[in-house]
Amino acid sequence: MRVTLFLLSALLTAAAANAQTEIYDMEDVSGTWTKANSPYIVLGEAIVPDGQTLTIEPGVEVRFATSEERDYSSDDFEMGILRVFGTLKAVGSQTDPILFTRDGRRGQWGCIHIQSGNKKSLIKWCIVEYSHYIQGLVFDPDDESTDNSTGAISFYGSGGRVENCVIRNSWAAINAKNGASPVIDHCTIVENEYALESNADGPRGTTKIKASNCILHGNENGFFITESDGVSLAYTFVDEGQWDDNIEDGGNNIKKGKDPLFEDMDDENYKLKKKSPCRKKGADRTNMGAY
Repeated sequence: MRVTLFLLSALLTAAAANAQTEIYDMEDVSGTWTKANSPYIVLGEAIVPDGQTLTIEPGVEVRFATSEERDYSSDDFEMGILRVFGTLKAVGSQTDPILFTRDGRRGQWGCIHIQSGNKKSLIKWCIVEYSHYIQGLVFDPDDESTDNSTGAISFYGSGGRVENCVIRNSWAAINAKNGASPVIDHCTIVENEYALESNADGPRGTTKIKASNCILHGNENGFFITESDGVSLAYTFVDEGQWDDNIEDGGNNIKKGKDPLFEDMDDENYKLKKKSPCRKKGADRTNMGAY
């Protein structure tokens, strides 16, 4: 009897370890994604409908299909995307973050695209990596034009908050367009093509990224800002030579940073060494960055 119970327990443990949930192209998603059903494999475009909320628990892995084709209108387009017309609540913890990454060891996926028109989405204690831009993801029915989505987390005409996140190895970490107004706080943004992108105003008003207590380091380019004050920075580390004249300076920034002194950047350990110039240099003597 004990042997039978042991074997049954072992089978259940193995099944749990191998559990995964597949999300198919154009599938509506809402409710709660749980760690027990993780990883979630997004095989195409997952959509949070208007008026609904997707909640993601700590420790969940979301893996997206990769593709070399970045044109959304192409028949060969197969990138995984999470498009949010409603609200996204992805809240991990420091010890159990949520991971948004590619499915497999090669290639890049699409993006988290927030196009809800509200400011309720919250992405906190998450790691976002290996994202890339998508051409023509946004369609404007008024003039039948299309627009690109270029941020690992892209805000289009919407607000929301990104807090205590690491965003790495992507095209742009954060992109804002068409009156978007995201708030970025205590994030570590490293080794992307661009750190922050803020595009020109659109029909929905002024576009502005408000970022504070962040570390922007090792990115190929710091910013892409098309209008004055499109990005506001305070208490933020910026690599030497990457400060942009279109930034609204909120004060207490490190504008010519040389090295934030992570514990081990090569090993993706972004905690700060004791001699880091970012320690206790955030608001209220907090550390800059996610940790």
